[in-house]
Amino acid sequence: MPDLPTAARDPIALKQRILDATAALPLLPSSVMRLRTVLDDPRSSADAVEAVVRPDAALTGNLLRMANSAFFGVPRRIESVRQAITLLGMRRVYEAAVGASFLCLIPERLLGYGLEASAFWRHCVAVAVLGERLAIGCASRHRRWPSPPACSTTSASSPWDPSSPRSRTRCAGA
Repeated sequence: MPDLPTAARDPIALKQRILDATAALPLLPSSVMRLRTVLDDPRSSADAVEAVVRPDAALTGNLLRMANSAFFGVPRRIESVRQAITLLGMRRVYEAAVGASFLCLIPERLLGYGLEASAFWRHCVAVAVLGERLAIGCASRHRRWPSPPACSTTSASSPWDPSSPRSRTRCAGA
């Protein structure tokens, strides 16, 4: 029998290694944490979400860019945080905030896949859009199936390309 590493033989040592590794995980920005708190309150409103989003310039810009993207096909320009929240919905606003906060973790090149991050990102977007459309299509054809929840395709409408310099610069202050 091959000699196992100490952690594999000792479950307590393995547990400690896992705990030590989680201590090194990055924290979410405070605006994302406040947004989660607001959204956990069933009485929260778009006003409360706007109060959290508005002071965060990067999040505000990202939401406006997302709301004005071709994905949503809005015939007029979305110019306010309130309009963006109304269009996107509170769940998608939160997903966008969380997604943007993880951009710092994505390397520019994914060595294990032999891909640039931008190519991988485009693949993820395509899969998310296709998955959402399939879920909606299946639910509409099969009445016995429950309707899908507000589908989570933040990446599909996301203006963030992890390989773009703009995305990387926002990470410095996160």
